[in-house]
Amino acid sequence: MLKNCILFASLLLIFQFSFAQTKKEQIENLILQKDSLYSILEKERQLNNNQVKKLEAKNSNQKDSLTKELKNLGIKVQEISILKDQAQSRIDSLIFELKKITSSYRNKEAENAQLQRDLNLNLSEISALKNQLIQKTDRIGVLTEELQNLSRNTQKINFPENNFDALLTRFGNKEKNVSEYTKWLIQIVAKDSDGDPSFVTTTGLAYISDVMEYNWGLGDSVIDEKSLKSKWENQYDLKYSNFGHLFENGNCGWMTKKLTKIEYLGELNNGDWFKLTIEGGCGMNDYSNTLIRIIKVVKEGGNFYIDNFLSLSDN
Repeated sequence: MLKNCILFASLLLIFQFSFAQTKKEQIENLILQKDSLYSILEKERQLNNNQVKKLEAKNSNQKDSLTKELKNLGIKVQEISILKDQAQSRIDSLIFELKKITSSYRNKEAENAQLQRDLNLNLSEISALKNQLIQKTDRIGVLTEELQNLSRNTQKINFPENNFDALLTRFGNKEKNVSEYTKWLIQIVAKDSDGDPSFVTTTGLAYISDVMEYNWGLGDSVIDEKSLKSKWENQYDLKYSNFGHLFENGNCGWMTKKLTKIEYLGELNNGDWFKLTIEGGCGMNDYSNTLIRIIKVVKEGGNFYIDNFLSLSDN
């Protein structure tokens, strides 16, 4: 548009001056004008060419940028596709795991229901067993009471005391508190007055006296073996009647004596039986002799008395 306007204006100028100039001048002017027009056209052409090159370069750069963006977009599309496939695979895996968990949960619910049923049955069985146990416990209580009554009745039965070995299986109430008895035993062992009626029953004193006379074999009042057996073998175990003193031996009179052990054997025939271990001898600090005595102690009127006496040692 601009070029056409310039050309038109130039032509007008040419026609205006053509009439006022000579022909030669007109030709020269025309040549100059022509050259001027060519110069103007060349400049316009170069200017247009430069603009075209700039536009082409710009278009080329835009094309390259768009191509690069399209390429990057294609890569991103591929990445998105890969991520989509991975996500779908993960979803499928989670769905599979969920189905397994759901199935396992249902199985556990079924197992728990069965366990609950079994537990209810077990609770019923336990309740039944508990009732049976209560009944049996009550029965045991009754039997225990009967046994205690039987034991008490047995204690009232007097068993023959002429067989000490047989009596060993009949002692009862072995856990009895016998602290008072032991204090008394310590006193009489230390005193050791043979034949002292203050701590021996009448029958026991008569038996002990006869045994001592028989074992010493002295004087006109000596009792012989036949008389001893005839008099006492149905009441006392003469197999253990080898003693000349109650709590020592020999004829020297012990200077040293100690009761080293008191063992409670139990109750029998309305008395308490003890096993005594005694050590001592004729000299000072002499513990060369050891005696084992079995005694039966009865309690009458708040006092203790020896009612049976046996020696498990040689004398």
